[in-house]
Amino acid sequence: MKRSYGVAYATAILFVLVVAGFVTASFIQNRPLLLTAQEKATPTPPSAATALPTALVGFPDVEYVPIYANAAVTKAANDYAGLRLIWYDVAETPDTVKAFYDDTLSRKGWVLRKRHTQSTLFTWTDPSGNLPWQLYLDVTVDLAPDNTKSAVSLEYGRFPDVGNGMPCYPGAQKGEVTQSSGKTDFAGEEVPTRIVNTTCVSTASSHTIADFYSTALPEYGWYFYDRGVGPSDEQVGSITSEQGLTFAAQRADWDSQATVMYLLAISSAEQPDGQSLATLHLVELLAPAPDF
Repeated sequence: MKRSYGVAYATAILFVLVVAGFVTASFIQNRPLLLTAQEKATPTPPSAATALPTALVGFPDVEYVPIYANAAVTKAANDYAGLRLIWYDVAETPDTVKAFYDDTLSRKGWVLRKRHTQSTLFTWTDPSGNLPWQLYLDVTVDLAPDNTKSAVSLEYGRFPDVGNGMPCYPGAQKGEVTQSSGKTDFAGEEVPTRIVNTTCVSTASSHTIADFYSTALPEYGWYFYDRGVGPSDEQVGSITSEQGLTFAAQRADWDSQATVMYLLAISSAEQPDGQSLATLHLVELLAPAPDF
């Protein structure tokens, strides 16, 4: 799941955010983003009961990802957009390693989404329903160049659960929700698009609301997004501006080679009564792969 974009691709995303229209519709019940102390109890990670290689101790979310016993880690990397990569070798045949992942992940609640010759894509959802994010895991297994072992590549990360739309700031009163779907021009192609616009009224200041979302959303699979440029390591928007705070997230489409992209803009304005009126503008679209 590539997270680097050319200028033309990022400009196409900006165009979608600017021209998207809305129609009034009923929408489903809000789920608070701020979890209670009981809900914050982390569910049992769906990982294998094997000793974790020293090189992976403390690596983000690795407790959710099975690692084959006696794996020799060759590299591990992660970026500010939440993409995690692990490479390791293990003295087993590729078929044995593939069978390990099929069996272990199935028993731990992972769902098979796609299977190719060497790679397999799985997803995991918190069975308790408390976590507002899900995990994807792309497993690639091949014979190492020396033909004596398997070379394993794991790509994984969080992506947000937006099935219920975007929730309001904790304690805020949810106002109007509008929803529309159709097709939008994206990088010269007509792509399916869903838009949800939510308003919320809160006694919290716009600054407090901005701090909350900027801290919480990256934990849920969102990353900061700089319009016209792409992923950013910091929030460059302002919640009181017309463009607002900007975030993005993505996952593979389960039925094609395309990518499901989530674009989110959050703005807030102080009202005469001293309350803050926040608008959460969510765009979900099926984006073709960037042509670099």
